[in-house]
Amino acid sequence: MIESWDAIAENLARFEPQSSFDDVEKFIESNDDFVLVGQPGPASGVALDLEKKHAKKTKCFVPMGAWSLAAAGRIEQANPQEIDWRKEKIIIASYHGLEIAWKLIKNYGLRCLREFVFFDHVYLLNNPLFRNSAGALFYEYYTRRQDDFTKAYQLLSDELSRITYAKILKYRTNAFNPELMTPGDLPTPLEIQYEYEKNAKIFADLVPNNISPPLRGEIAFKLSLDAYSYLDVVSPRGKRVILNIGAYNNSSAPLALSAKGGRVYAFEPQADKHADNIALSKVFAEIIPVPKGVWKESTRLSFKIDESATGGTTASYVSDKGDSQIEVVSIDDFVKENGIKPDFIKMDTEGAELEGLEGGKETIKEYLPDLAISIYHHPSHLHLIPEMIRKFDERYRIFIGHKYFDFMESVLFATLA
Repeated sequence: MIESWDAIAENLARFEPQSSFDDVEKFIESNDDFVLVGQPGPASGVALDLEKKHAKKTKCFVPMGAWSLAAAGRIEQANPQEIDWRKEKIIIASYHGLEIAWKLIKNYGLRCLREFVFFDHVYLLNNPLFRNSAGALFYEYYTRRQDDFTKAYQLLSDELSRITYAKILKYRTNAFNPELMTPGDLPTPLEIQYEYEKNAKIFADLVPNNISPPLRGEIAFKLSLDAYSYLDVVSPRGKRVILNIGAYNNSSAPLALSAKGGRVYAFEPQADKHADNIALSKVFAEIIPVPKGVWKESTRLSFKIDESATGGTTASYVSDKGDSQIEVVSIDDFVKENGIKPDFIKMDTEGAELEGLEGGKETIKEYLPDLAISIYHHPSHLHLIPEMIRKFDERYRIFIGHKYFDFMESVLFATLA
C-alpha cells in the first residue's frame, strides 16, 4: 500500500533542493568543449543546440549502450576508456539519462551541475514555461501550495494514480539531484520503458508502408507507449469523435489507428505542423486537420515559435512576446459550429490547458467525453486541472499517468466509465 500523504510530504521536506534551471544555464555558459554521452540521436541534436544557441563546442561523443554509432554524424567519436571522466564537462544525451548519471556518480564520484547535466534540461533552457518546473523553484511552489496538492491527491480515483502523483512530485523536486533518486522512484519503471522500446518494432507492422521509415518508427513507438490511455479504463480506442488539441509531433496518427473509422480533429495553429497533419490525413482518412489553436474564446493571439537547432521547431506557445499571430477557437464554439459530439478529448497545448478547458466546459458538461489532459507545463496544473475537471462534473473519476523517462509528460485522465 502507498504511504500516507502526510508521510509523502514529510519525505519531500527532508531535502530542500537548492538548484534550478538557472544553474543548468550557468553550467553551459561557463564551460566549453562538452563531452556528450549516450545515444547518437539526442547527442546530434544537443550538439547543434549547443553550437547554434549557446556558441559552444562539442569535444566528442561517447556511446553508452548497444546503439548504432552511424547517426552521430560529424561529432568525433570516443571510447569510454579514452575519457578522463573527472576532468570533463559532460552532457548526458540519452532517454535513459538517469541510468548513466547513476554510473557516473557511482564509478567516478561526479555531481550533477558540477561535472554533468542532462540534454533535455539544456533544451528546456530555451522555453521559459519550464523555469519553475523542477528543483528549488518547484519545491518553493509546492511548499506554498501544499494544501492544494493535498486536495488534488485526494481527488485521485485509484492507488496507482496516487503512487504516480507522489513520484512525479519527488522527481520534479530532485531533478537536479539524481543521487537522491532510485529506480523505484521513477513514475515509469525502467523495465517498462524498455518494453515500450522493444514493442515499437512490433507496432511498426500496423503503420502503413507508404509512410517514410523514420516517421513509421516514431508512430510505432507512440502506439507502443499508448500515452493517451490509462490502463483499460480510459482510452481513445473505439471512440468516434476525438479532439486532438495540440496535434504536434504527429500525434494524430496513433489516435487515428486507435479510432478506425472515426474522426480525429487535429488542432494545430503552427503552419508547418498543420502541413504535417494535412500530409497524414492523406494516409489516415480519420484525420481532419484544423489550422487553429484552442483557447477560452475564439479570437486571435500572439504566438511564440521556438526554432529548433536541428531544423523545424520545438514547443511553441501562446505568449505576449510572440512574433506571430494565430487563430484560436473555443471547444464550445467549434463543437456547435460543426454539429459534433466528442467522446474523447486529448489536450497538450504547451501551457494553455486551463484556458482550453475553460472554453470547452459546456461541451464537457453536456457530452461527458473521456479526457486526456497534459498537466506538466506549470506546477499549478498539477492541482488546478484535477480540481477543474471535478467541478465540471463530480462523477468524473480522475487518474494520473506518466509513461516517459523524464519528469515531464504527465497526463490527467478522466472518465465516467
